[in-house]
Amino acid sequence: MEGGVAGLKELHFRRPQSELVAHQETIGAYFLTHPPASIHEAVDAIRKLTGLSRSPTQVRLFLREKCGMRRLKTGTLPAKADPEVQEAFKKKNLNRVWQKPKRANVPCSS
Repeated sequence: MEGGVAGLKELHFRRPQSELVAHQETIGAYFLTHPPASIHEAVDAIRKLTGLSRSPTQVRLFLREKCGMRRLKTGTLPAKADPEVQEAFKKKNLNRVWQKPKRANVPCSS
């Protein structure tokens, strides 16, 4: 028995590493300059860069856990509007907002 009791307490579990870890810097640098629009686009890019084919779930986990990337939700761009029409609308409808309906002086029945 080598190591005695301390040797018995050591645990050596097998922890397999993904083959993508060897290409982590390359993939990360490529995606910083060419961000994928979807996970499927990332799968295709990884397949072209490294020759390794992985499922979308595995690619998503790799990008999030190993590369520190995450999905960004995109917003919508407002339509092009005419500033003059907007100002006219504001002036016309602003008075409606500030005018509150008059409440009758009715006593509360609580």
